[in-house]
Amino acid sequence: MVKVFIGIVLISNAQHIPKRNYIMLDSLNTHFTVQRYTLKTKELYNIDKTIEVYNVPMLRGEFLLLISVLPSFTEKENWKKINFDSLKSQVFSIKQIKDYTKSIHNAGSIDFEYINSLKFGLIKKEGDDYYLSNICLLERFNVRNYPFPLITPYKTINTSGIAITIKDFQQQAPKSFAPMNPENSNYMLLDKILLENYYLSKKFIIKGDTAYQFWTFSDWMVADGWNEQRGIDRFVYIPGKGIVGGSYDFWFAFKPWREVYNTKEIPVKADKLWDNILNERVMLAEELK
Repeated sequence: MVKVFIGIVLISNAQHIPKRNYIMLDSLNTHFTVQRYTLKTKELYNIDKTIEVYNVPMLRGEFLLLISVLPSFTEKENWKKINFDSLKSQVFSIKQIKDYTKSIHNAGSIDFEYINSLKFGLIKKEGDDYYLSNICLLERFNVRNYPFPLITPYKTINTSGIAITIKDFQQQAPKSFAPMNPENSNYMLLDKILLENYYLSKKFIIKGDTAYQFWTFSDWMVADGWNEQRGIDRFVYIPGKGIVGGSYDFWFAFKPWREVYNTKEIPVKADKLWDNILNERVMLAEELK
């Protein structure tokens, strides 16, 4: 049996070999219970790709680091072989990862361009070889269970919030809803720092576990790049298992004009994305089907 070790690498460009810091997942596995899931993109985005999702819970589950290996559109595979020796002296400590993750507790003080990050890479070891993910998204969450009338801030997965679907929200707050439409890339959410949030949409059962589906109330404020601040736009969370499904609309909504993609399906048309949003479509982990 081949042992697989995985690490995170902080890089200046997600398409290039890393030159900064990295973290080995075998070290994280020593301190945390890491859950891995596989998502298929075909139904949501009309393109046959795979997303790998890693959940790293911290501090009795009050914080969650989500690592998503997103599909590359310039390479056939999501991973490429690298020379690992040059990275050995730049190890991220467990304390650094904890501090990075727990800083989301004060999310309001973090600029939107740093709330999530594409400036990381994931490294895995298979046998004697090391492989780097072409694209990796890191997100941090608070995880709480506060019932109404308590209201939790952005970047908090609150499983006791009042449920409201996107369509119901649209009917009750139509003017505020406009920024969620990807066709309105120049329409910024007013009072963004006060209004941006996750909303619980529904609860349902997946193989005996209660699952909570959330959606993100935010805008598409970046018109000439990826709206990575949106992160995993809609997601399904199961206590003890982590985020087991979701959507990554921002990644499929933009194509750099200089890039030559090996697929014609990107960017996904705005009307398709909008239909996915309104109907709250998500990719569910293959492991739970």
